[in-house]
Amino acid sequence: MSVELADPKVQQALVRAAVYETLAMGFTYPVAEGIGRLAQVGELAMAEAGALSPVLPELIHAAVEAIAAEDTVELASEHQRLFSGEVLATPYETEYETDPFAKSRQLADIAGFYKAWGVEISEDRRNMADFIGTQLEFMSLLCRKEANAHQNGWADRADLSTQAQFAFLESHLGRWTDLFCREVRRKTRPGPGEAYRLATALLESFIALEVAFMGAKPIVLRHRMIGLSDAEPMECDPKVAGPQPDVHAD
Repeated sequence: MSVELADPKVQQALVRAAVYETLAMGFTYPVAEGIGRLAQVGELAMAEAGALSPVLPELIHAAVEAIAAEDTVELASEHQRLFSGEVLATPYETEYETDPFAKSRQLADIAGFYKAWGVEISEDRRNMADFIGTQLEFMSLLCRKEANAHQNGWADRADLSTQAQFAFLESHLGRWTDLFCREVRRKTRPGPGEAYRLATALLESFIALEVAFMGAKPIVLRHRMIGLSDAEPMECDPKVAGPQPDVHAD
């Protein structure tokens, strides 16, 4: 699949969607079929992502190659150890909230985003709403909807999707991924853990890029269990983000 001949706005949205999808699959529990799909989507993202930032193709290549090359059983064991068993690095946004009322508000807000865009979480997996993979997949969906709107000349719908991306980054995904990535890097072990360390390098850089690109100002969480005084506005490194075209112009 190639988007080389697409309108620039369509192309950019599709490339961003591919990077988000690559990351979503990278943090999902590994199975052979999923890793095969990861390799396909990652190849597309790697081929086109240089238009977003020159650092992205190498980061995508390193993460996807490491995940695809690792023994699936060993990778699944590391995923279980990090994210499900001991939960050394929790992949759930609201686990970084100490205030139970704040946790409830965040979950309700996430559910509101999903409902507004036709995304349904299985009744028996409600705890997946704030999972990192689910949030990344949702952003991929919003980017694809933006691309479709641009492709059909639906300016209002394109604006709605970009507004949703901005809001979700600022209110959710942009708040906690730095902390999540730091925890993963601290808790991974040699061998299969290297794949997740490289995945976090891509995630951290891409979210910083996205925050700068969208002009969002998320209040970044600095500790796994925080108080209000530990939150501060996110500063994005311009060297990571690189120059960005204006996709909001009609």
